[in-house]
Amino acid sequence: MITTLVLVALGGVATPAAQGDGLWFAWQAPEDDAVTKLCLQGLDSLNNEYVVLRDLSGVPQGLAAHASSVWVLPQQKDGETVSLLALRADWDSQMESWRTAPAAGFDRLPPCDVNGAVELLIGGSMGPVLVSREPDATRVSIHTLRRGSWAALPEFESEYSMIAGIADGSDISLLTQAKAGTAVLWRWTESTQVWAETELSIDSGVAHDLARSGRSLLLGVQDSDDRRLLGYVQDGSIAPWTSLEDVSAGDRLLESEAALCLFRIQDESPSSRRIDQVSGTASPWTPLTLRSNLGGRIWSLVVSMSIALVVVLMLVFGRSSMVGVLPEGLAPAPLTARGIAFLLDFIPAIVAIPLVLGASPLDLGSAVLTGPIPATVPILLTAAVTTVVWGIVWEVPTGQTPGKRLMGFHVAMISGEEVGWWRSVLRNMLKGVTILVPPLAIIVVLGPLGQGPGDVATGTVVVRIKTEAKKL
Repeated sequence: MITTLVLVALGGVATPAAQGDGLWFAWQAPEDDAVTKLCLQGLDSLNNEYVVLRDLSGVPQGLAAHASSVWVLPQQKDGETVSLLALRADWDSQMESWRTAPAAGFDRLPPCDVNGAVELLIGGSMGPVLVSREPDATRVSIHTLRRGSWAALPEFESEYSMIAGIADGSDISLLTQAKAGTAVLWRWTESTQVWAETELSIDSGVAHDLARSGRSLLLGVQDSDDRRLLGYVQDGSIAPWTSLEDVSAGDRLLESEAALCLFRIQDESPSSRRIDQVSGTASPWTPLTLRSNLGGRIWSLVVSMSIALVVVLMLVFGRSSMVGVLPEGLAPAPLTARGIAFLLDFIPAIVAIPLVLGASPLDLGSAVLTGPIPATVPILLTAAVTTVVWGIVWEVPTGQTPGKRLMGFHVAMISGEEVGWWRSVLRNMLKGVTILVPPLAIIVVLGPLGQGPGDVATGTVVVRIKTEAKKL
């Protein structure tokens, strides 16, 4: 996958944007222009929603992306050492959210001593590429990040500023607008180890974009105030491909292996436009909308209120109805050992999650820590059902699950009666509710005998035989 970055749009500085597995852009929302937000929209999103992943200290000088990684170039003064910020974002289909690394903030890449100011930041499969030059100088410097260290490629002479570039593995292509009607393409290949200069003739307009479609280079020419021409670079000439209307000089052409699109911020709102890579036709401009978390907040509020209600009922009715005295020779199971028994009985759920949902045990752990929000319900529900079935199958006939047996515990009635099958079924079903809503597990700590919701409802308790009773 190759990622294109154009830092300078003719007619003004373009909004920092890049495309990898998603569309990245940095902008200041009109309602809060004091904060710059790093935003991401998934390319397969059907509702054109984007999310804000990070706040930035200011509008960055540029963005570059490849696959799930994005590199941020902070505003820089001439001669300053450049230190890029890096972030990885992978879409988690089970959690329906972006999983970022690092979880908070950015990774800071090793500093790079560039010559002068950065003209281009380019992203590719091998990592980021910095193109820079001294003020009023003609010598262009290129630095690439390879295996954690910056390496300098041979320099070349150009009196014109670089306006666009792409990185295709180790190969690099740079575009500059020369005199009227002419653009220059500079290409570095790993096989030749030299910069090759190709002069391209432009019938009308000015060179604006450089992208890749398949194995061919795609050149964008701003032909008028609202028209962009796209053509393939072939043997030193440009073969026309498509003409797109309603495209201004500030609109960005962004590409990855999976998509080709245009991006703009107009009337204080971001919009995108997909380009079919076969026919060259473009969809209408579609406004991007900030993904609302209202539904998740309402869900969390309902769950929190339910948990609070259950805890209150447990403390008021559960504690008052339980005298805290067990039949002779029995003692409540220690909480630590009981937790170990639960983890042993939770192994079937850990095995079932990958088989049923294709998720990993780490996804299950994340769901438990996140709590019951709509995105985590499938994982928690699968774990709950598996644990309920496992508990019923073992406890109904024996009064013990394998985990309890290994720890020397069993389920007993506080009244001394037989537990009975229906109590075992109800008790395990309510244990499933606790797994579906993990914060309810705090009830086990608050109760006088370490009882969960199922124990309180059925009058049962997890016990061990006292040492004195064993001797007798």
